[in-house]
Amino acid sequence: MSYFSFPAVFRVAFLVLVFTPCLSPTTVVAEESIIQSAKTLLKNGKAEEAFNLLDPHLIDYAADPEFNYLLGIAALDAGKPGDAVFAFERVLAVDPGHLNARAELARAHMLLGETEAARRELTRVKEQQPPAAVSIAIDKHFAKLDRFELEKRAQGRKISAYGEVSVGHDDNINSGTDDSVVKIPLLGNLPFQLARISVKGSSPFEEARAGVDAEHTEGDTTFFGLANTGFRYHNRFSGFYTKRADGQVGL
Repeated sequence: MSYFSFPAVFRVAFLVLVFTPCLSPTTVVAEESIIQSAKTLLKNGKAEEAFNLLDPHLIDYAADPEFNYLLGIAALDAGKPGDAVFAFERVLAVDPGHLNARAELARAHMLLGETEAARRELTRVKEQQPPAAVSIAIDKHFAKLDRFELEKRAQGRKISAYGEVSVGHDDNINSGTDDSVVKIPLLGNLPFQLARISVKGSSPFEEARAGVDAEHTEGDTTFFGLANTGFRYHNRFSGFYTKRADGQVGL
């Protein structure tokens, strides 16, 4: 139905105000028959059939709270929480004190993942001091919302890590020359003895590296950070022991 493309506030006004029917006795009988049939279908667990029965008559009974409440319940149980939200909004537009509709509206928002809207509607129901059984049920829904929001935050968080250990042999760890004596032409080719550190040297080595990176998404913003560290140790050349560490953060 094309009116579902309007913003929510215009949908409710459009249906309730423009299409408010002038019910004749025949129309009332027909509505009662439809509502009773829908109740029977819902009682027997046939929510999809109840929704398909009620939905074609939406324009005829757009301002009827009982009709819209049943349509919302049928939509919820048939897995159509979006349609349920619209139905319960129409109920509340006519009867803002309809606690059952407001509670079911909160449930529809929960199924859509709209936790803030669900929490808002549950709070409004709670403020009306409902019976103890209803209050307990609301508290359970609040607990579900808390768990859902924790899980949602956890899904937006990614952490990974790595570790690596290796051994090997480096045949020229200092990038030195093969000769321990060199002649310098500028000084008349006088021989010079190079220090040991300047002469090509080889050594076995052990190396280890490790790192971690994390990513967290909050709304449309993603934060990330990473850190790495490592070392390399040469058994025969302790002066070539190297270690490093680095990190990065951003969004």
